[in-house]
Amino acid sequence: MPNVRIARRDEFESIASFYDEMVDDMKHSAFDPLWDRKTHPSDEFLRGALESGRLIVCECDEELAGALVMDHHGAVGYETAPWGVKARDDEASVIHVLCTLPRFQGKGIARTLLRGALDIARANGQRCVRLDILPDNAPARSLYESEGFVRVCKTMLHYPDGSFDAILYECLLERS
Repeated sequence: MPNVRIARRDEFESIASFYDEMVDDMKHSAFDPLWDRKTHPSDEFLRGALESGRLIVCECDEELAGALVMDHHGAVGYETAPWGVKARDDEASVIHVLCTLPRFQGKGIARTLLRGALDIARANGQRCVRLDILPDNAPARSLYESEGFVRVCKTMLHYPDGSFDAILYECLLERS
């Protein structure tokens, strides 16, 4: 059974290797997110997320199968989006670089990882979770919408490594 948890600080090498493998494998798949490990997700970005407790992993049979970063920082363009949930930056989590290794795809790892991240955000008192996807990423769109994310808008986002059209999504978190 898959296990979702916050990554430990001593796991940097395995997480960096995970993203290296994912980026290499995705270059030969039907959907390539066009990530470049030198710029996104860079070692600096991953190390910062790991050290701040913002990197979440999913293990399957004791092997790293999926990962994501969840923080409070959206790309330039998030601040002008017509979000449905009125939340301060510290009340809205933003998911970045969610992925599963291709050999684990189709086994529910991404769904398990996403649900785990939503549970962590909820436990931390967040009001919502936001994210962006490339417009042609139909599998991601299907996953997010099936888990309660609502399409907010299509917009241009500006990241340090470039600008691109993206679709913004948001999920309202009910507080218990």
